[in-house]
Amino acid sequence: MASNTPILKVIGHCQVSPPSGTVAQNYMPLTFFDLLWLDFSPFSRLLFYHLNISLTDFTQIHVPSLKNSLSLALQHYFPLAGNLLIPTTCDHDSASVAKPSIRYLDGDSVSFTVAEYDADFIRLTGNQSRDFNDLSCLAPQLPPAIKERLLDDGCEVQVSPVLAIQVTCCPGQGICIGFTSSHAVADGSTIFNFIRAWGLISKSTMNISDDAPSMMLKNSQLFSLPFYDRSVIEDPKNLAGTYLSQMGENYSSQTSPTLAPPPAPAKKVRATFVLNQSDIEALKKLVSTKLPRLSHISSFTVACGYTWSCLAKTQKAIDSNEEDEEEHLIVAVNCRARLDPPVSETYFGNCLTICFITTKNSELIGEENEGLIKAAELIGQSIHKKMNEDGILKGAEMWYEEFKEVKTKWKRERITGIAGSPKFYFYNIDFGWGNPKKYEFVSEKLSISGCKDAQGDIEFGLCLTENEMMGFSAIFGEGLHNLD
Repeated sequence: MASNTPILKVIGHCQVSPPSGTVAQNYMPLTFFDLLWLDFSPFSRLLFYHLNISLTDFTQIHVPSLKNSLSLALQHYFPLAGNLLIPTTCDHDSASVAKPSIRYLDGDSVSFTVAEYDADFIRLTGNQSRDFNDLSCLAPQLPPAIKERLLDDGCEVQVSPVLAIQVTCCPGQGICIGFTSSHAVADGSTIFNFIRAWGLISKSTMNISDDAPSMMLKNSQLFSLPFYDRSVIEDPKNLAGTYLSQMGENYSSQTSPTLAPPPAPAKKVRATFVLNQSDIEALKKLVSTKLPRLSHISSFTVACGYTWSCLAKTQKAIDSNEEDEEEHLIVAVNCRARLDPPVSETYFGNCLTICFITTKNSELIGEENEGLIKAAELIGQSIHKKMNEDGILKGAEMWYEEFKEVKTKWKRERITGIAGSPKFYFYNIDFGWGNPKKYEFVSEKLSISGCKDAQGDIEFGLCLTENEMMGFSAIFGEGLHNLD
């Protein structure tokens, strides 16, 4: 029987590379979209699969199969096995490689950790409050960066791995696959496509021996291959140069990106809240009745508006400060289909812009449903303006400065970023064990994803203190009850 404090034991570690000789050496410069995320912490995701499995079968059968299929998946997603190069001692204009870039060399690899965990799998994968630390240990840390001097021009660069994977067995209960990746290399869309490809390959090769030809899936139709042509990200205004300049002339000697997960929040818990389709339709009806001229009333708009309003009410109930504090919300928008010309949905890298939304706490609280109405209005207007009125790249010259300002405020102001998207449906990713029992974020305060129970429902993950979570749960549930 598991103890009150679950114990995780690392039982193996190795490096997994694409099949030898299948991928040529490659340098990929970071685009202006990538540079925006250069000094952001990496993000971690967890996939849980129910499986009555012994530790012996896990280590002798499933781990070798996962490593083999991962190698084949990395053949197509080779930059994830590569490294992020950050110049430290060379002139910005000395060479293209002297700017931040992704490098892949034959033999580069991904850190692959194997672990055993004695936690209660049913509790671990539930929606109720769970200790943050019980989940965070399932996410691997990225290996530390090293310094290297490039032979071509003598530049010294910091070489940082960009992806780490951990597979953990809860004997007799299930398996968790944890991913941690650098945001400067890939956004959520790219990581979703990679995990989906790995799952499809794993399921299709589960009964194939390890010595099967590694090229067998070269022309596979199981999944769409990633699109690597970076020339499609047009940069006529030299936004990449602008961002590097805004980072400062000595950006190469500044503190490098933090590539280890952020410290675990003190005494935090994670919980999942679900808005089903009837809840969402009721929210839409309410918002459209009060705001008939609002241009963007979507499931995302009303669901995020309701949750943001509940968070503001929770904060006000707990905070003894009588001042009317500002509340900030950050919403990411996928630009791939909105660029001119559009970019393939399988484009590898970052292709996001951000909507920054600010209002007063009193506006999000309001009487009855006024807080929800205001939140949905602000989110809908911001997204509509970004996508339609302004043009997706309007004001892009100042995006880095806006990101920088947000980071300076992050710890001292009420800022909530929404991680994830219900469009990336992880609950369909099958490694050969059926669909996941739970998809989980790790460190994010607020995350959104499709729901496992029914497509069209929406899951919100929250990471709050115990008192905040108790208050939020009561406010969230009461608000839905009042809608009925």
